[in-house]
Amino acid sequence: MISGRLTIFGAVVLAGISFWYASFAYAETLKFRVDGSFDWDGRGEVNATLRHEGINGKFYVADDYWNSLGFRERDILSADVEELSNQFDTVIYPGLVSVFGSENKPGVDGNSKITVLMTKMIDGAGGYFREQDGFLKSLYADSNEREMVYLNAAYSYSERMRSFLAHEFQHLITFNQKTIKHNVQEEVWLNELRSEIAPTLVGYDGAFVYTNSNLEARTKSFMKNFSDAILNWEAEEKDYASINLFGQYVLDHYGRSVIASMTENNLVGIESFNAALRVFGFSEEFADVYTNWTIANLVNSCEVEPINTYCYNNPNLKYSDIHVTFSGSGVESDTVSSERSTEDWRSFWFEFETGLKNERPADHIFRFDFFAPQNSKFRVPYVTYGSDGLKVKETGEIEINSGSGSFYIKNFGFDTSRIVIIPSNQAQYRGGLGRGNSTRYNFNAATITDFELSSGSTTLPFSILGGNEKALLPNLADGTLIRASNDYKVYVINGRYKRWIQSAEIFNFYGHFSFAAVSEVSPETLDLYEDSWLVRADSDTKVYEINGDGTRHWLDMSAEEFLIRGRKWDMVRVINTSELNWYVEGPAVR
Repeated sequence: MISGRLTIFGAVVLAGISFWYASFAYAETLKFRVDGSFDWDGRGEVNATLRHEGINGKFYVADDYWNSLGFRERDILSADVEELSNQFDTVIYPGLVSVFGSENKPGVDGNSKITVLMTKMIDGAGGYFREQDGFLKSLYADSNEREMVYLNAAYSYSERMRSFLAHEFQHLITFNQKTIKHNVQEEVWLNELRSEIAPTLVGYDGAFVYTNSNLEARTKSFMKNFSDAILNWEAEEKDYASINLFGQYVLDHYGRSVIASMTENNLVGIESFNAALRVFGFSEEFADVYTNWTIANLVNSCEVEPINTYCYNNPNLKYSDIHVTFSGSGVESDTVSSERSTEDWRSFWFEFETGLKNERPADHIFRFDFFAPQNSKFRVPYVTYGSDGLKVKETGEIEINSGSGSFYIKNFGFDTSRIVIIPSNQAQYRGGLGRGNSTRYNFNAATITDFELSSGSTTLPFSILGGNEKALLPNLADGTLIRASNDYKVYVINGRYKRWIQSAEIFNFYGHFSFAAVSEVSPETLDLYEDSWLVRADSDTKVYEINGDGTRHWLDMSAEEFLIRGRKWDMVRVINTSELNWYVEGPAVR
């Protein structure tokens, strides 16, 4: 500390001079392209100076941020950067490379060290990674042509800074393992899952460092919002919290080798997840793991049958730390009906509770009826509790056929006090950006007598969805242009599908398209239509998947594989070649 001040003021202190001369002997100032959506001032580029160079990384600090600090603050930042570099060399780099493999090394710049740029970002942003930096400027004009991650300099004092670096470095590794090596684009949710558990893998979320850790922050966020569609990425705090906790569950029950295998294989998303499970002999698939996790978030006890299934093993994630809670007065009635809609892979927990009686009541049978469209893929597990309302009696799953199913629990109000139902639709097979498609469902819960059960005389006090989901759709002709009243996105309707028109330019490719013809509908009406993201040109048989970032990806697979992977032929829309060429071609989906 003293040496810095004496050097600045010109005092002759050999130790001080040698320190600063060593520090600036290799110092260089460069201009970097940055993401304006993260930058504090919305800029597209910043000047930054090399402040520390370690074994595996070069750490630059934006000049405007550095110049805004006083001498003492610069000393502190210098020490923080040096410590962060040390953590990267001794903990983060070896720890993550041993699990996920290496980044592209020496990479596009021919340098074996990655670049870390620290600059001030918007509130809440810990850092980010840009894929274009890994390519030459001849391919991406705004590339920095280096293996590089970005950190928010404003968090340099925070203990979470090293977790942010681990998070972004995992993205850099995945870019090499998936995009560079296999020419595939990892789905965002699975990429973020690995990045969120990266700090845990290198010991930053352990028992003795849990306070102020990334895991503690994510757990607190999750406890505020349990329900999130984990495959649809909106880059909000709830997304990071949910995918972190799901990742913790996967790590606890399937181990780091399975997670490593997801990085190594040439598949993406759910396919990659399932392939990794098969490699290590697990019979479960992604849907089973997800469903078990939704139960674990409720009961969080390794003692519930089957043993060691519905719990977290991390000592920082005990029942007292994380479990779904219920609030509100609820509804007091012999029958409860509800009609709802949900995105795929988003769970809800519905609690039914009753007071206990000394003798078994006549209407002691709890009946639950569930209804959804025939083409949905709902799974509906349930949990029953004993007389104290705390100890789990039984876990099970309602058998759903063609969208509908029922089950019965006896002794409700006698030795069973609580029942929790956890429905989730699991039809979506590919992850996406933004809010996903919604599916409507409803249910009826009632208490009935033995006579009513045996005679089948119970009537359901509401109209049933399911059977023919098209009856729920409004009478909109094919080709109708619509948008939700709370959104700017315009869709074109075709049957039960809606297709997003991503740009005003696309309107110009079709003479009959007109913004004046766009009808405004309620968000609920828009949600009735399934999203269509598969297209082919009218002069070609190749089917492409369209992503929300304006890219197209050829489905390089057989017709059988097309169906096995959950896609539908009636979802494919025929478009003209002008629109097809508007989309930037990305890696094929295999």
